Amino acid sequence: MYQIEWLAIGDNQIPAQFLFHLAPSDQWYPITSFAILLTGPNGRHHVIDTGVRSPKEINDRLPPMRHWKVDPSHSLERQLMDRGISLSDIDSVLLTHLHYDHCSQISIFPRADIIVSRAEWTSVVAPYDTELLRFAYYPRDIYAWIVRDGWDRVQLIDDGDEILPGIQAWVLGGHTPGSTAYRVKTSKGFVMIAGDFINTYKNWEEHHPPGLLVSLAEWYAGYHRLAKSGSLIIPSHDPTLSARYPTGTIV
Repeated sequence: MYQIEWLAIGDNQIPAQFLFHLAPSDQWYPITSFAILLTGPNGRHHVIDTGVRSPKEINDRLPPMRHWKVDPSHSLERQLMDRGISLSDIDSVLLTHLHYDHCSQISIFPRADIIVSRAEWTSVVAPYDTELLRFAYYPRDIYAWIVRDGWDRVQLIDDGDEILPGIQAWVLGGHTPGSTAYRVKTSKGFVMIAGDFINTYKNWEEHHPPGLLVSLAEWYAGYHRLAKSGSLIIPSHDPTLSARYPTGTIV
C-alpha cells in the first residue's frame, strides 16, 4: 500500500483549446504543474513526473501571457527536503510522458531508476512523423542525458507491466504516442495517476478530451478503460487538486 502526496511545482494559464478539444481559443484556464510523491510500505520513495525545471528556460519560448511562475522556495528538491527526503532517497522516477513540464528534472536524481514507456521513448528518438514533436516543448538535452549518463538506470516498460509491487503501468497513448497512467494500490483502493491523458477534472467528469492529442480515438478508448478500472483518477494540471486535498496527502 502506498501513500500518495501532491507537490505543486509551478503555475501558468493556457488557452482552453490546449485543455479541451475544440474549445474556443479566446478562453483561458489556470493550470498547475504537479509532481506526485509515492511512499511505499517499506518506506521507500518514488516520484511520478518532475514538474518544470527552469521557468526562464521555458518562458523564453512562450508569449508573456503563458509564462510559468515557479517559486524557488517550492522547488521539487525543496519540497522533498521539507519532508526529510533527499534526492538520493528517491528510488525511481516514473514518467507519464516526455514533455518538458513532466520530465525536465530527472537528471537531479542521482540514483533513481527512470521508468518510461517504450512507445513514448521511441516516439521522441525515432518519431514516425516529426510533426508530432512540433506542438509541445520536448527537452532534447534530457534525452541526450538519458542516453549518455542515465541509460543504465532506464527501464522501458509496456502496457500492463508491474513497475513495483502495487504499481501497474497503463500505456494509453492519446496525448502522446506512449502516454502512461500509473495505477497505484493504496489503503483506500486504487488511484490512477493519469498524466496529461486527463489534464483536469472537467476532462474526466464531463468526458471531454484534452485539446493536445496525437489520437482522439486512442483517448476515447483509454477513457472508457479508465472508467471501468474502479480507480480514483488524479489529473495532471488541475489547480483545484490542492483544494480537494489541502493537507497535500491524497491517500
